[in-house]
Amino acid sequence: MKMDQRLDMSGKVPLLLAVLLLGVSLCQVEAQRVRTTRSCENSRYRLGIMCYGGGTMQIVSAMWGRMSLWTCRTGNYRKTGCRETVKATATVKRLCNAKTTCRLSATTALFGEPCKGVSKYIEIKYKCTPPPTPPTIGPATKSACDNRTKADIYFLVDSSGSVGTYNYVHLLRFVNSLINNLAIGMHRVRVGLIRFSSRVQLHIPLNRYYNKAALRQAVRYIPYISGGTATSSVLNNMRTVGFTGRNGARAGVPKIGILISDGSPNSMTRTLQEAARCKAAGIEIFCVAAQAPRRARAQIAQIASKPTKSHSFIVDKFPQMTMKAPPVANVICKKLAKSLPTTTTTTTIIPTTTITTTTTTTSKCPAIFVIHKKWNSFLPFWEDAEVSFITHFSSHNHRHNFKAEQTVGTVASTIMVYPSVI
Repeated sequence: MKMDQRLDMSGKVPLLLAVLLLGVSLCQVEAQRVRTTRSCENSRYRLGIMCYGGGTMQIVSAMWGRMSLWTCRTGNYRKTGCRETVKATATVKRLCNAKTTCRLSATTALFGEPCKGVSKYIEIKYKCTPPPTPPTIGPATKSACDNRTKADIYFLVDSSGSVGTYNYVHLLRFVNSLINNLAIGMHRVRVGLIRFSSRVQLHIPLNRYYNKAALRQAVRYIPYISGGTATSSVLNNMRTVGFTGRNGARAGVPKIGILISDGSPNSMTRTLQEAARCKAAGIEIFCVAAQAPRRARAQIAQIASKPTKSHSFIVDKFPQMTMKAPPVANVICKKLAKSLPTTTTTTTIIPTTTITTTTTTTSKCPAIFVIHKKWNSFLPFWEDAEVSFITHFSSHNHRHNFKAEQTVGTVASTIMVYPSVI
């Protein structure tokens, strides 16, 4: 029988390999597929191009003018055969090549006037290259912090257009490196993540993952989006939404926010106001930045908690961010170690005296054994104790009653009490 099963599996192997190869080939075809998008001249809406899943676009060609009667049928659309491709292609490549998202307006100011008085449109052909391979995440390592530490920590990850797909991978790698140094658990360190650009999204609340490996895997697959840098909004979201009981925040536990960005926020005034509110609410803010200009470095220091030197970290290149994980973890671990209760051990020496008559008295503590319908389940509290048994006896199930009596006798003999007391 086992041999037949083995033969059956061997027959399925070629089919599985064929399906796998077909899937790979389809992915490659999808990556090489030429896509087309169009926008009418002077449209109310800007043309948006996006490669979903974190890929980047490669512009194949662009045409500005009119070659069809059936596209953008407004104004003078009956005259066809006028187009401009060289300048249009160069312009679109300059604005959109190697980006995940791109927006542009179909206007003569941008593309010129190849046929005056004719209603024109822009037609763009492009490909989406696959996103970079995510960083390989190995097994979770032992945490650097004391396993008794407790904290609620939120990572605020910048996903703005200035970061880019490739650099965004390094931000996630830094997050996972820092998670590796924390004692993750339901009653230990809880971690959440909020991604932000022009808009804010709470991806991982504090009460979702209590396992380090599962948490790191979830961080790995958080997608990249583009947009602005709404730092004030993400700080507000962390304070008012993230650190709430509904999302796993605990009372009396240190609250930490780690802002990971690449430069200046959209509004520095609002960001400093929100940072002050977070600090007033007892949230300690750490800032980690990469490739930040000189002006942005001073602003990042203002957002971070005091002392600035131990709460603000800046690197020159995104690949260097993982090097900052150990020092950041070291500061956090020291902070959390101070919140641990201190234990003191005292030794009391009792003087001994010789007495002719010695009386030995054994103190007894009350204890309860609960025996319920699962007759073989009982819960011992003390070894040396006065014992009471609470049993469930049924008027119609004599077999259960017999087993309950057996259990009482077994427990009694195990803890060595006198049968007459039972």
